Amino acid sequence: MVEEWCGPSGGVNIALCLISLWDPQLAMEETKRNAERGVRAICLSELPTHLKLPSIHTGHWDPLFSFCNDAGVTGCMHIGSSDRLDPVCLGAGRHGWDLHDGWQHSNEKIPEPPSTYYYGRIFGCFTAYHHGLASLDEVGLDNICFETDYPPH
Repeated sequence: MVEEWCGPSGGVNIALCLISLWDPQLAMEETKRNAERGVRAICLSELPTHLKLPSIHTGHWDPLFSFCNDAGVTGCMHIGSSDRLDPVCLGAGRHGWDLHDGWQHSNEKIPEPPSTYYYGRIFGCFTAYHHGLASLDEVGLDNICFETDYPPH
């Protein structure tokens, strides 16, 4: 996938590799090994706590996140990978940012509304998903990627 399919594409196809989620050090080492091969994306679970793993907010994953930041590797959240599908709403971030500022000091920690961090940073992909297709104007065409499992395993 990396050398034969993504490499010759000139950056059009981006390889995304799976990592060892049960150990952040192993995950970082696997990410580093693949980054040296040109891989710039890894797959993470959107809710590791549902897999009985530490939350991404605990510091447990910091070695991996630090390496990804320094090496320019993107962490991709695979919604539904935790064996549970929690509802996701684009407007929920702004609602919480406004509503809870009094006690969370959200505006101080995150000076711009959450939606301003979305465009150009968060990308989604879907296949034959009615709501996704109906929401293209809201989500933004520049925030949608093509996804494929080719070549098949």
